[in-house]
Amino acid sequence: MKKILILFSCIALTSCGLIEINGVDYSSLTREEKQHVLKCDRPIDSLRCDGYVYQINVEQMKKYLQNHEDVIVYQYSSFCASDDCISPYAAEKISNIFGFDFCIVADVYTRLFWITNIESPILTIDFDIYNTQNWKKLSRRFYDELTGVTKDERKWYRFLYFRRGEYVCSYGSLKEAQYVLRKSYDVRTSKMLDDFFK
Repeated sequence: MKKILILFSCIALTSCGLIEINGVDYSSLTREEKQHVLKCDRPIDSLRCDGYVYQINVEQMKKYLQNHEDVIVYQYSSFCASDDCISPYAAEKISNIFGFDFCIVADVYTRLFWITNIESPILTIDFDIYNTQNWKKLSRRFYDELTGVTKDERKWYRFLYFRRGEYVCSYGSLKEAQYVLRKSYDVRTSKMLDDFFK
């Protein structure tokens, strides 16, 4: 009987919208925060971290990637508690140390307005295009289109490496990728990376 009550409670909470399972959490934003979520209507290159969150599509991302030699795209989830899920600030800094451009594409809207001290714009997938607010479905479809490979081939890794617009590979962490991605290895670079990975 107790299990049945728990089951009905869970159904009631999710059907009332109090708990959003695998949702992008857009509905949890305040009115003011929603006013700072914009559909991207210009090239990603022209955007900066300016207090707004920009909803993008695959074509916009592809154009950005084609205009850059080497890019790390961070599939960011604010709820990820793994050691491999690092702050956007650290990810951007490490990518820059490698000599790479950096993009953050967030899975969910939770705590996006807390992100500070980065130069890259905060991007999200335009959920209207895919007609779903389920972050797993959105991410899978967006990254399948962007990379040309499946989520299984990407292993759901969060750091995607692109070279001249072409998907190269994914990494579970930037620590894992550091020896492959590092363009120039010197003592100063090594020390900076070691400080990040302590």
